[in-house]
Amino acid sequence: MLQAEKMLLSSVALLLFAAPFILLPSLYEFSSHPKTAFIQIWLCLILLLFWYKALSNRKITAPRGGMNWVVVSFLFWSLISITWAVNPYESFSVFLHWALCAVLFFIAAGNFKNADDLKILFAALAFSGTVVSLIGLSQHFFHISIIPQAAPPASTFSNRNLSAQFINMILPSYAFFLFTSRLRRIRIFTGIGLLISIMYLAASQTRTAWLAAIVQFCIIAVLFLYFFERGPVLKKLISAIPGPRLILAACVAMMLITAALSGILQGGLGWKKAAGFFENFQHKVIVPVNNRYEIVAEDSMSVRLALWRNTFEMSKDQPLTGVGLGNFRVVYPLYYRRATQDQLFSEIFQARYAHNDFIQMAAELGVTGLFLFFLMCFYPVFKSLRRLSKQSRRQVKITVICINAGIAGFVMNAMFSFPMQVSIPPAFLFLYIGMLSGMSHDSRSGETVQFPMSKHAGVLLCVATIILAAALGWRHTNILISGHDYNSALEKEHSNDPAGALKDGLEALSRNQHFVEAHCLVGRAFSLTGNQKKAVGHLQHALDLRPYDINTMLNIGIAYFRNGDSEKAIENLERVLTIRPGYVKALANLGMMYIQTGDNDRALQCFRRTLIHDPENISALIHAGTLLAGKERFQEAAEAYETALELNPELILLHRDLAVIYYQRLRQIEQARPHMRIYAENAPDDPVSKEFLKIITP
Repeated sequence: MLQAEKMLLSSVALLLFAAPFILLPSLYEFSSHPKTAFIQIWLCLILLLFWYKALSNRKITAPRGGMNWVVVSFLFWSLISITWAVNPYESFSVFLHWALCAVLFFIAAGNFKNADDLKILFAALAFSGTVVSLIGLSQHFFHISIIPQAAPPASTFSNRNLSAQFINMILPSYAFFLFTSRLRRIRIFTGIGLLISIMYLAASQTRTAWLAAIVQFCIIAVLFLYFFERGPVLKKLISAIPGPRLILAACVAMMLITAALSGILQGGLGWKKAAGFFENFQHKVIVPVNNRYEIVAEDSMSVRLALWRNTFEMSKDQPLTGVGLGNFRVVYPLYYRRATQDQLFSEIFQARYAHNDFIQMAAELGVTGLFLFFLMCFYPVFKSLRRLSKQSRRQVKITVICINAGIAGFVMNAMFSFPMQVSIPPAFLFLYIGMLSGMSHDSRSGETVQFPMSKHAGVLLCVATIILAAALGWRHTNILISGHDYNSALEKEHSNDPAGALKDGLEALSRNQHFVEAHCLVGRAFSLTGNQKKAVGHLQHALDLRPYDINTMLNIGIAYFRNGDSEKAIENLERVLTIRPGYVKALANLGMMYIQTGDNDRALQCFRRTLIHDPENISALIHAGTLLAGKERFQEAAEAYETALELNPELILLHRDLAVIYYQRLRQIEQARPHMRIYAENAPDDPVSKEFLKIITP
């Protein structure tokens, strides 16, 4: 029995330590998918060990109380939301991860209560956080790029925001050892780890993480002052660590040293460089717009505010049920300008998350799901704090305070980011609330419930868990291989190798038919290689999974047009423009389709709308000029051609057409002369040039 308990505890500790370091650089999502796969399959192993322990004890012990029902109700509501989701696969993927992470809640609530267990778990967290921080600092100071990064310094995560919120959740583990350990060397090592983590938070320049760290520090300070008497107990507690003021001063110093070192390594020794380091907290948002990079917002907070307002409109349309778990990104294109214009939304950049888990819960699960999520986050906190006032054991009080600070770190990040939507934070949240739930009950007072475990039931549960682990292994193997193939296909598409991209894209889809991005890539590749029928099939499959994706609508419209079905082509592009009226690429392609079908009036309207949103679009200027000339509106045509030539004077044929308009149609010989001369000089063998020379030669 004791061996089973040790194995269970060790497996959870290993999960906490190892999860941040699981990544496969060759994948499309090299950090998220491998971490998710590892956590889910490892949790099956933990569950198997839990059944083994239950078999050894012939019973399962769990705390009695409402927290169990809160977690179960939240998971059940998330599960049934799949039935009304637009894309059930997205819903199931999120639910599966949450349900498996909830295993940690039930195991922690019934098994991890004594001091030795908690020390092992907190040690795994602290050690993991220190290593993650060291890797991130090496990336920041020395530009080590072995690990891919989307937003450096990301350490072993793809984005610095994700790594910073991980550090937030493990920061209280340092406080636990600083306040409970009696060994000086443990406190020293813990203090060093804390300072390294603080340095990394400074280097990450993540405002949410710093706000969360400040809130965590305040919570720890306030709870200590409230739950410990100001007499000898508190003095004894404070004397157990090497000076709390010293630690606070060291944390501030680490932030300043990080800023100064950043300036030095970027080529300057002055504090001006350090000041520039802090200015970067503003986080300008830069995205490609019409083939050039533009600053769409001076501060990312303005983008978040627009995102939140539009998401709130989504929740207002489905207030009780929401749009379905995991379906925010599927439905958001219908809402990106409902309350205010989302400047970041485009055919390339579309929000995957609301950057506020509470707002996203309201949109996806309605007020019902939001209420259950609130209960799940805060009910164990309030219950543990109420019991804390009756608790006399110092270490228990400190443990509860530290766990509450960890939950506070999650909640603060959830208000500005999306920790519940990624791989590691949900596991930590369920573990923390499980630990609080278990510590809030006393087995001697009848607050636990025991379920008998027969040998046959235990064997059946073990077999079912093994089958689940095998199914998850098969599922994630396919997802990971599919991600590798898709990444390879993407590189070949960027290298203008549509045949190679098609081959690898089909390999990706053979492993994962729900891979929307792979269907889009294969559709584009089929279209470029001339097989428009198959292109339409794959793009339609992608559109079935995400029916409001404007880029897929555009590509399927082009494929339909190349396949000779102008009616469906125009229908799809018109749908694009109902969602995003200013989509320049869709307007330009729709204009060309109307020209091909002979509807020049609508074609001209499309090109004029294109020029409203992109006045320097040369193709739209030329086509608009040609259509205006065809309507004998020569002065307007000449103005369009002149604007195009200002943007690109090398358009020789445009000089010829403009010369003809000025000379023959508008009778403006002086305006025609320079264009005749330029065309004659560049196309001397053209008979038209000879006619021009006769006109302009005295």
